[in-house]
Amino acid sequence: MKNQKKSFVSRARMLRCALFTFVFAGCVAQSQAAITFPFTLVGTSGTLDANLNLGSGTLNNWQVGGQNQLVNQWFYYNVGSPGPASSIDSMSSLGSVSTNFSGAPPKVKGTYTQTGLVQITPTFVLNGNTLSDTIQVKNVSGATQTIYFYQYSDFDLGNAPGSQTVNMFPISGTQAEVDQSGGGVTLQTLLQPVSGGTMLMQADNGGALFGPMNGSGTSLDNTTLSASGNAVFAIEWYATLANNASFTISENQIITVPEPTTLALISSGILALGWLHRRRRVG
Repeated sequence: MKNQKKSFVSRARMLRCALFTFVFAGCVAQSQAAITFPFTLVGTSGTLDANLNLGSGTLNNWQVGGQNQLVNQWFYYNVGSPGPASSIDSMSSLGSVSTNFSGAPPKVKGTYTQTGLVQITPTFVLNGNTLSDTIQVKNVSGATQTIYFYQYSDFDLGNAPGSQTVNMFPISGTQAEVDQSGGGVTLQTLLQPVSGGTMLMQADNGGALFGPMNGSGTSLDNTTLSASGNAVFAIEWYATLANNASFTISENQIITVPEPTTLALISSGILALGWLHRRRRVG
């Protein structure tokens, strides 16, 4: 009996250790959700590859939790009136590209210029499952201009197409917010107000470009703030700028993936301990 009891205790200890190891490993795996690097920005068309591919004018691959969560995110602009907007990769030149992969977190920065009109400088910084964008929009036309800048976002969270929900919250106090969920995964987008500028929002359930990004000559409506199904969303910023003046957009996008494997392992461990206990009693 003593040997059986000792054997049972030993097995139970081993199982608890193994359970802790697997639970810890599951947590670590989730914490490593990130975009694959390196970034590259090349050519006049603008290509960024961090598993965020800016080729053909799109960010289309953000790996978090072992899944691609992003279908298409990209940026558009217009000068003088709100649309129709043009994609920034259609601008006349791309230069001043810099990257920093040795530091933490890694980042990339590039400058798009429409000669004699506008200059747009996006900087992307990755920190775990958070992608931070800082985008400077500068008037280089030689005269005062109203410049419009747009961001379109189509996320397929949790690989659940057609089962996405978006809720948008215009600026209240110090920031605006966009919340999206789908397939058990959540996206939180936090946006800082633009000094001297205006921010507008709009959600849509068509699953495609809409508004100024799709040829409309009007601003986003700032009232259609919820969508479900094939939900997508867009944000518009604009300001009237003197020559060589600029405004800066600051944004944090945070994707959170649940950890069902942890709960499953705990449940499996409890069942296994119960089985060992019953086996001991039968023995």
